[in-house]
Amino acid sequence: VYGGIDWGSGNGGDFTVVVLLDSEGVVARIEAFSNLGAVEQVERIAELLGSYPTLKAVNVEINSIGSVFYDNLRAKMSNPACLRKFNTTNDTKRDIIEELISAFQTQKISIPQDEELIRELQHYSVEKTAKGYTYNGSDGVHDDYCMALAFAWWARKKNNGDFRLVFV
Repeated sequence: VYGGIDWGSGNGGDFTVVVLLDSEGVVARIEAFSNLGAVEQVERIAELLGSYPTLKAVNVEINSIGSVFYDNLRAKMSNPACLRKFNTTNDTKRDIIEELISAFQTQKISIPQDEELIRELQHYSVEKTAKGYTYNGSDGVHDDYCMALAFAWWARKKNNGDFRLVFV
């Protein structure tokens, strides 16, 4: 099992979202909440992740409030080695979103009929700017579910045991 966590402030429709994928790329679980305090969020996520004994890697966003939440989650986890810090920048966001797009195009990922996830995916956009491109939800739609899914897919891609031999 692989996961992604997008921390939310709980304000203005901003959710904390956890997405878990199985080894086949099927979304196994989505948890989202906006009405819990920081301690409750960390405890709930630690309990959730602890209920998956086959958990291999979880990308945890560390931007803004994420760094403090990451440290607290790590302290509560029975298997903290599975947690991976993920610093979201324009470049890293582009990388994970493009990998997620590729996963959908090649049908390597399977998602449930989750109304909010589908809405966010449908409203996700790429915008050309003077400095390059930005990747965000459009039309006032948040990207919490989308980003948690992208973090989970990236964790699966980077930690699924795939390897290649290179002979020199």
